Amino acid sequence: MLRALGRRSRGSDWLEGDALKRDDVAEASDGVSLIVHAVNPPNYQNWDKVVLPMIDNTIEAAEISGARILLPGTIYNFDPSTAPLISAGSPQRPRSRKGAIRVALEQRLRVAAPQVQSIVLRAGDFFGPGARSSWFSQAMVAPGKPVSRVVRMSRGDGHSWAYLPDLAEAAARLMDVQHTLLPFEDIQFEGYYDASGSGMVDTVLSLVPTKPTTSTFPGG
Repeated sequence: MLRALGRRSRGSDWLEGDALKRDDVAEASDGVSLIVHAVNPPNYQNWDKVVLPMIDNTIEAAEISGARILLPGTIYNFDPSTAPLISAGSPQRPRSRKGAIRVALEQRLRVAAPQVQSIVLRAGDFFGPGARSSWFSQAMVAPGKPVSRVVRMSRGDGHSWAYLPDLAEAAARLMDVQHTLLPFEDIQFEGYYDASGSGMVDTVLSLVPTKPTTSTFPGG
């Protein structure tokens, strides 16, 4: 059984509801074995007010249903200067407000274990089918249109990418072996690390039959 909770119903497997409403989350979680906490405020608004209440609702629902939580994590939590290679033991010293909120969000899950089991599957910037909130689809290329321009997002520094179908398969494989996992697991998805910042751009240019122009993102 697969069930989705969203602000708008999109079919028979969808429940219309709000992740900020405890009862809505509890209803959607009734009888499930896994809760994928892939929620985000619209347009990244009010992060400081809504992100933590949403994970609190999910934790409470998971405790009632006995489900494990899967959180798609980010690398906002880390300072590249102190954690150039991220592992489960890397110090989380965020450099941004969003990063600090992500640290607090993960800490909620860590504290909830072992009563509530969870997996943080941390990955870089999404790209691929269905990726909407991504540097690739929002800045590098114009989605749904022929590629006429490619924007370089950096000036020689690295960037981590996660191809969504591969990330989804990694999550599914983790669930296949969840009986071997700890109550709280913090796992890094390798994905593709573009060390120079040009690898993704060069790949796009090599696949497009025309000759797109290139530019650099302002401030990049």
